[in-house]
Amino acid sequence: QRGFQNLYTLKGGISHFLEQEGPGEDWEGNLFVFDSRLALQPSTFKPDANTHEKQKGNGLIHKLTSARCYLCGSSVLELRHRNCANLDCNFLFL
Repeated sequence: QRGFQNLYTLKGGISHFLEQEGPGEDWEGNLFVFDSRLALQPSTFKPDANTHEKQKGNGLIHKLTSARCYLCGSSVLELRHRNCANLDCNFLFL
């Protein structure tokens, strides 16, 4: 439907959990995917779920040390899997 072909997922994997249970209050961030999208929001799998990000308005970054630039230590503004904008770094934020 969206142009992706041969898309495979693990039976009973994280995407299955999100479809059945939703992200719950302990889920922070997005689900990493191994294609050009890099990440999917938990609401992709269960749109009616009340996610932690909705409750906090995406203000989670300040407490996550893994979402900081490897070189300068600055944090990202929103938690998505993407490469650091600092050209000297360009590491993938996870």
